[in-house]
Amino acid sequence: MAQKSNLPIVFSPFSANNPAYLIFASFVGYDRLSRILPTFLWDRMRVMIPGWEFRDKHTVMTRLGPNFIIVTPKDNNYIIADPDVVNEILVRKTGFGRPDIAARM
Repeated sequence: MAQKSNLPIVFSPFSANNPAYLIFASFVGYDRLSRILPTFLWDRMRVMIPGWEFRDKHTVMTRLGPNFIIVTPKDNNYIIADPDVVNEILVRKTGFGRPDIAARM
């Protein structure tokens, strides 16, 4: 499904919601991981650390574009930073799963 979207894909061997990974990432720390990991691994892991959007600002979006998919063994996460795409998703009544809070808007 991710390949059919024609969006850039970031592959990760684990989900960002994996408790073991969350403990590891918080213990080791974002800055330390960025220094010790090779670039090809860090580029995949940086978007798996909670709060990466605030730390990296536009760095990831500059490299991958405003919309991309993070593919893990557990799920696919669509990262959308294009306001027109977000509006289209929220306007459609069907075709996209919506959280309860978005349905109330």
